[in-house]
Amino acid sequence: MKEIYIDGACSGNLGNMRIAVVVPGSYSMVEDMGYGTNKQAEYLALSFALNLARTYMEDVIIKSDSKLIVEQVNGNYKVKSQSIRPIYLLVKEKLENLCGHVKVTWIPREENIADFLFH
Repeated sequence: MKEIYIDGACSGNLGNMRIAVVVPGSYSMVEDMGYGTNKQAEYLALSFALNLARTYMEDVIIKSDSKLIVEQVNGNYKVKSQSIRPIYLLVKEKLENLCGHVKVTWIPREENIADFLFH
């Protein structure tokens, strides 16, 4: 099983967004994503990771330290924010198209190696 670690952040909670994505041993990136919120950045990181997951010929587990994002995409929490809804729907569509090939799970921040790319 391939692991992908993701994180999103912004300076302020309307600010410049950045995402980090790491596949241990083979890939890492940090990219500026424009202006928005922290949760938008988290969803953008997940969307990027889902695009990356399509390239692997094995099951993928995406690990995030954002409990809200993980619970929303797994159907345990509702999406109330209208600013998040469009990217949430895009992410859900990507997950459905991957047909169970990808699982999104929560990890504590100190275990998220993508978070370390911001420091």
